[in-house]
Amino acid sequence: MRRFGLLVLGVAVLIGGVVLYAASLPRPSFGWSAYAPRTATTFVVDPGPDLVPAAVGLIAAGLVLIAGWVGFQLGHRRR
Repeated sequence: MRRFGLLVLGVAVLIGGVVLYAASLPRPSFGWSAYAPRTATTFVVDPGPDLVPAAVGLIAAGLVLIAGWVGFQLGHRRR
């Protein structure tokens, strides 16, 4: 397991970034329209924080960890 620890960590970080990115995608709007006929106020859904930069950072970190593990394995075999 020690030999594949960095690979497992890289895959876990990569999957976490993909899940975070998928969670930050806009959801389809359907259902009740929150229409109030006697007011001038428009009700909108708060989109929440922008998670795309954090998701891209996790994806990049996961890819760097996986590439580092592959490079180490290729360099280690040639000795």
